[in-house]
Amino acid sequence: MPSSATAQINVITSEVGTVLTLTAPTVPVVQGEQFRMSGELRRADTNTLISGETITAVFNGTSLGSDTTMNGTYNIDGVINEVGIYTLTVKFAGSTSSGLVLGPSQFIRTVGVIMEDFRTLGIIGAASLGLILVKTGLSK
Repeated sequence: MPSSATAQINVITSEVGTVLTLTAPTVPVVQGEQFRMSGELRRADTNTLISGETITAVFNGTSLGSDTTMNGTYNIDGVINEVGIYTLTVKFAGSTSSGLVLGPSQFIRTVGVIMEDFRTLGIIGAASLGLILVKTGLSK
């Protein structure tokens, strides 16, 4: 006499943490001019780079763009049109593929945006200071 049985199998997938890095200008950027953000997405457990995932960049809630990681790296070019100090955030929302659950991660940084005139004034000011130092004999 044949027998049969049923069983319930629960597959538990644990989430793998991720680490997102950001390289962005450390000096103020000029309003309306493009600047680059770049970085890496890595597994937290093995430190290996993760390819094929989408990274997004926002400042104060406004999107600057997104990029898909190639060999674990991303590049996003952004423009901010208003002068001020902004919170810049790059995010990886997390994903599930091939049974692997990658947890979300983000990196936050502050970036200053200045007017074009201030950059010009800085150059003129430095040149004027050099001229003053030469005329007063403090520099040759």
